[in-house]
Amino acid sequence: GNDVIIMDEEGKPIAIGISRIDLNNFFERGMAVKIKFIFSGDNVNKKHSSLREAIEANRSYMEREENRAIEFLKRFREKNLLVSFSGGKDSLVSLHLSLRAGLKFKTVFLNTGLEFDETIEYVKRISDHYSLDLDIIDAGDAFFKHLEHFGPPGRDYRWCCKVCKLGPTTRYIKSLGNEKIYMIIGQRAYESRSRALSGNIWENEWVPNQIGISAIQKWNSLMVWLYIFRHDLEYNKWYDRGLWRIGCFMCPSQDLADLEIVSKFPVYDKWRSFIDEYSKKNNLGEKWVRYALWRWNKIPDYLKKRYNVNDKVRESLKLYIKDDGDKLKIVPNKNIDMNRLKNMMHILPRAALNEDLEVHRNFIDKAMQVIYQSEECVGCGICTGRCNYNALYINEGRVWVDEDKCIRCTKCLGPCPAYVFR
Repeated sequence: GNDVIIMDEEGKPIAIGISRIDLNNFFERGMAVKIKFIFSGDNVNKKHSSLREAIEANRSYMEREENRAIEFLKRFREKNLLVSFSGGKDSLVSLHLSLRAGLKFKTVFLNTGLEFDETIEYVKRISDHYSLDLDIIDAGDAFFKHLEHFGPPGRDYRWCCKVCKLGPTTRYIKSLGNEKIYMIIGQRAYESRSRALSGNIWENEWVPNQIGISAIQKWNSLMVWLYIFRHDLEYNKWYDRGLWRIGCFMCPSQDLADLEIVSKFPVYDKWRSFIDEYSKKNNLGEKWVRYALWRWNKIPDYLKKRYNVNDKVRESLKLYIKDDGDKLKIVPNKNIDMNRLKNMMHILPRAALNEDLEVHRNFIDKAMQVIYQSEECVGCGICTGRCNYNALYINEGRVWVDEDKCIRCTKCLGPCPAYVFR
């Protein structure tokens, strides 16, 4: 359930707890809230405070945490370092800490094609201010180019991150050579469960040769803001407009309040047009648009029930296994391009898959991935970063195999958007 505040008739908070039922059934069932804490007396601190007082009250703690972060970063001074600067508050603090640690690094900004104009201008301005060596990784029109193929992204369907972020990042890191790259990232454990589990040093299975490090992994949002004001850092103006996080303008992780703010600006117009058309085309209804239910691929049951809506539907390639006893055969639900598949089959050992789609039992998963990649490839380039022989290349928006260079090691068959989001 959700954390809730219980108030008396005068609107005064008297307790906090966890809701046990859906609000639609609030007056129809027994216990509505499980009480966690009851306030006694007048617990409201009526003393007015200021930001400077907050900074001073936390000075010793902040200094300790800042020094700890700087010493952590100094451990990597001999590594090949990049600092990822997205234009958000967390990456700003990570950048500033890296400068204070005296590190030598190149700064990278990933323009997903979904950034605010003000963010791009801000990143360039900050880079000039600190005389940074800035590389801009440009995903171009990758998002809208592949939107018809994948459909709207969702919190449970993040194809956009793979195509617009990880793919371009993989290609960029590969262009730097084969050595490990240590990328300082403004990641915090409190942002999500997956980030909390990753620790402050991690490898990303989607991006070969990149090791992520975060000096602010255990910092909360208050600490980040106190740091920014304590050191008088310029931050992105979109925070003053009401956003609590800054990234892609229509990120499905945003709540309705954030989307309402962004929707008032021209940057949202193209997305609004697509969502309106997509809803009509798939008979998803007006509420699917109004409550931004496109933010889920599988809409939570309580929202389905509340708004009487269905999941978005995407017709795509499906593969099935037919077992005849003597042999296994992969059966697709639609015709596939065999000329292209013949090229992609060079990834696999020769006996793994033939042109009749008969497959060796030991290579079922890899053979299916090759077929999905052959048909559904969007040219993100993630697989090219895994090949040490430069046997994969992108042509006309799809990956191809250089048959003279490929040694059939199958190392390129790691996580792939075409396979993961099938």
